[in-house]
Amino acid sequence: MKNQDPAVYPAWFYAGLFLLFAAAVFLIYGNTLNAPFIFDDTNNIVENRHIRMSKLTIDQVGEVLKNASSRPVADFSFAFNYYFGKYNPLGYHLVNILIHFFTGVLFFIFIKITLGLSLDAESADTKNFLIPFFAALVWLVHPLHTQSVTYVVQRMNAMAAMFYLLSLICYITGRTAQRADAPDKDNPEISRAKPWLWFSGAVISGLLALGSKQNVAFLPVFIFLYEWFFFQDLNRAWIKKKLPWIIGIILIMAAAAVLLIRAAPVALYFYEIQNFTLPQRLLTEARVVIFYISLIVFPHPQRLNLAHDYPLSYSLMNPWTSLMSLAVIIGLIGFAVFSAKNDRLIGFCILWFFGNLAIESSFVGLALIFEHRTYLPSLLVCFLPVFLLFRYVKHRWIISLSLCLIVLVFSVWSHQRNQVWGERLSVWQDCMAKSPDRAWPYLSYGVDMAENQEKIEEAVFYIQKAMEKRPDFPEALFAMGVARANQNRTAEAMDYYRKALSLSPHFKKAHIELGLALVSIGDLKGAAEHFSQAVLLDPEDARAQGSLGNVLSQMGRPAEAIPHYLAALQMEPQNAMVYNNLANAYVRLGELEKAVQFYGRALQIDPDNLSAKQNLAVVLRLKKEAR
Repeated sequence: MKNQDPAVYPAWFYAGLFLLFAAAVFLIYGNTLNAPFIFDDTNNIVENRHIRMSKLTIDQVGEVLKNASSRPVADFSFAFNYYFGKYNPLGYHLVNILIHFFTGVLFFIFIKITLGLSLDAESADTKNFLIPFFAALVWLVHPLHTQSVTYVVQRMNAMAAMFYLLSLICYITGRTAQRADAPDKDNPEISRAKPWLWFSGAVISGLLALGSKQNVAFLPVFIFLYEWFFFQDLNRAWIKKKLPWIIGIILIMAAAAVLLIRAAPVALYFYEIQNFTLPQRLLTEARVVIFYISLIVFPHPQRLNLAHDYPLSYSLMNPWTSLMSLAVIIGLIGFAVFSAKNDRLIGFCILWFFGNLAIESSFVGLALIFEHRTYLPSLLVCFLPVFLLFRYVKHRWIISLSLCLIVLVFSVWSHQRNQVWGERLSVWQDCMAKSPDRAWPYLSYGVDMAENQEKIEEAVFYIQKAMEKRPDFPEALFAMGVARANQNRTAEAMDYYRKALSLSPHFKKAHIELGLALVSIGDLKGAAEHFSQAVLLDPEDARAQGSLGNVLSQMGRPAEAIPHYLAALQMEPQNAMVYNNLANAYVRLGELEKAVQFYGRALQIDPDNLSAKQNLAVVLRLKKEAR
């Protein structure tokens, strides 16, 4: 066992370090606090009714967790934000920034503990303090992480990394306590319990990490690797002795991960909507991984992009960089394995990077490239050059000056990159400039611009550009339909909706909008068919349920309409218009008492609802005449 770091610093010293971390993070990300929701934020936050927690009670928390996605911890954090600030982005961004800060603090602790386990006594205090300090600071200000911090929904990614590190720290602390030579003689039972308390914390933190995002499913593997590298000194006899336990734990964790994330169906499903095959993805990802390394090394804002347009690899030699990238990866992993006995830290850092990229950069049919995937893997890549500088450069002032310069440059670049995230349109402009052949930045720009009726023609231009880039793009066809409907060109709108549905029959929003268009021309039967399809696709869509109820009521079938209104109100209990329409259905059935009740409920929610006022007055007059 190597000597622990002999330096013992007072609490105020570490408090000062962490305040410096906090200042750096908030200076860099302070200009993002009012940045809008964007892209996947819509599905996961704005349109996700399950996070709309109105009371901080056990029942409501349970309801959020029961209806959460496969990432319940992250979903609950969004619900927590909603409870305090509804859809004010400031609170969401503040939580993201805090998560990033705490991850940096945990990274500092993790590196300091690891250095204490792996370095000889001659390394002493200054090195063991400065290495984790600069490694954590460089990582905290790194421009590549702006996508994980400023893009709200990628909190999932950042939270997973935070709990991942916490789990490792708990395990390491438990193992260190377990190996202590001097147990507490006065309280031997408490002394024996301490390691298991830490191990329990490791398990809980690991589950929280997995519940934040599934890319941390290899955590048990890295706990095993850490044990073997730093506690067992790469002793092969230990592996043979513990092999049954190791296999059992890994299988249990793997089974839990599969059950939680439904890994196999996800992997197969995504290939149905992608433009690449499994072999093409595996070959392309080899190049993507090398590109990630280049972004870590040189993260200039001009190289960062939410929508990288990365060309596919069709064979090992098409392009030839596929073979070269694969050779580099194999070489690096081989170097890590064969050099580990003499240089455990370097070997572990290399394995960390590739291992923590493996899930999102292997067989699962996800999009080819996103910068946020480097958040966890980049931790030890940022540590490695700092460690090597302290190992091989003699003059401490040269090291400190060089690293301070890197921190300054990275901080400026991060702040510049965050300015792009300040508005949705500026994000899409940046994507269009850097990826001119990708369709969805043009579509997103057009859709956001279409929110301003005065710019509808300009919005149509960009949506058309998206359709030119990708003719079989159902979302673009749908967006063009919405734009034409806003221009009162109903026939054209319906044509685009039908084209979108021919490409994507399960496109719920296209069914709803086509149904509304059909209502406007009096085709109630056709509208009912499309609303019914939308309800089948998503029974929890309040708009689909309410629209189907409206059409059935207009068709003279109010008894059939009522269950759909009630279903809509389950999802949106504060929707005054649905209460008004429900009351209208009861009027058609002659149940005036119930009609009065629901008109009253509509007016409680919206006292200025003119339709409900007029309808209630008519019903009250009818009741009076009936007497």
